Amino acid sequence: MKENLIGKLDLLQFKYENLDPPRFPLSRKLAKSKNAHHVKLLTLPEDEALKMIKQLKRELFERKYHSAYSKLERLLGGQIKQVLKNKTTRPEDRKLYEKLEDELDTVIKQKLTKLGSKIFHREEVREVPPDSFWADREKLKGHTYETELNNLVSKLFNKNTVKEVVQQTEHNFKLVLGVDKREKKPETAKRSEIEQRTVENESASSDDESDEASVSEDTESSDDEKLDTIYSTYKSMVAGSSDEDEGELEEGVDYNQLTDEEPSEQASESDDEQPDFETAKAERKKLDNDDFFSELQLPALAGGYYSGGEDEDELEQAEKDMKKLAKERKNRRGQRARQKIWEKKYGKNANHVKKERERVQSEREKQRLAYEERVRKRAEKKKQDEEKKKQDEEKPRKPSVADKMHPSWEAKRKAEEALKNVKFQGKKVKFE
Repeated sequence: MKENLIGKLDLLQFKYENLDPPRFPLSRKLAKSKNAHHVKLLTLPEDEALKMIKQLKRELFERKYHSAYSKLERLLGGQIKQVLKNKTTRPEDRKLYEKLEDELDTVIKQKLTKLGSKIFHREEVREVPPDSFWADREKLKGHTYETELNNLVSKLFNKNTVKEVVQQTEHNFKLVLGVDKREKKPETAKRSEIEQRTVENESASSDDESDEASVSEDTESSDDEKLDTIYSTYKSMVAGSSDEDEGELEEGVDYNQLTDEEPSEQASESDDEQPDFETAKAERKKLDNDDFFSELQLPALAGGYYSGGEDEDELEQAEKDMKKLAKERKNRRGQRARQKIWEKKYGKNANHVKKERERVQSEREKQRLAYEERVRKRAEKKKQDEEKKKQDEEKPRKPSVADKMHPSWEAKRKAEEALKNVKFQGKKVKFE
């Protein structure tokens, strides 16, 4: 479990350095409670407490620095590995990312030391970061990269995930000095910064004795005039349906006799009215966010306005142009046609050629393994048959049960054999 450095530091600073408001409301409650004497930190001597404050600031800064370094290294390193792992990455891009991978440690340290030096540049807080931090800052202060690598670094640091880590690191560095935690939300911090700038601009415009204020006021007024001119032009280009519906004609007025030199009462009243500061600021904000002033790539027009005065040749030409534009797009090439293009472009390295080659090789390998398995089984079976035959020849033959005769049949057979061996003993009778 990590030691609560920020809690100890906040409690000590509130007690011995009068840090008000503290970072955490609990510090105020502990310091002013009846049982404050039970808290060991609140019973330290003042000189020992001040030493501990410096030590805690140093440890807290080192912890935040290491955490930020690890997060940036993980994010940027992961993105670099993902690009290098991609087979479709161009060789020049791969070479550039490999350079960045080698320089990653320098890039991260340069970013963090620059960020930390802005916060801890004052003399009274300069001793919070260790000497190694300031040594890295001096070493990397003038370090530059080539243009392509510099653009790649800027691109990666402009990603939302990396920007969030940098903003969180800045907040953590400020938290070491006791800055309010509410700066953690970037939207709130941005809003407060805008309000602060607005207050500074108002104070600068009200100070007539300062030369710098007068210059900034002239510049701001000239910018306001330009923005008001652009905004009025933009408003005149947009037709408002609600304004047209609400308009009413005055009786007894011949509108055909009116010219551009005769201003109406409504126009004179609008000229006399001057927009206040808040209205002008709101309009400027609308202009800044308006899509009308952004750079757009307009598509080609498919048709135009016909006033009826063109010649027949122009009409025919316009009709031909319209037919060209209205042509159906070509169908996508077939798979075989696309494969032929890839074969011409990549040769043996085309993906479908590689896949086909791998498929043929795998089929051949399967067939070879199957053939070897069949040969092995045949040889094994032949060997078993030979061994069995050899065993049968060596084993003496036992009379089978079928060869044994029944005792009655055996007795009859013996009787027949005995009769065969009996000599004839009868008398020969002659008949005359």
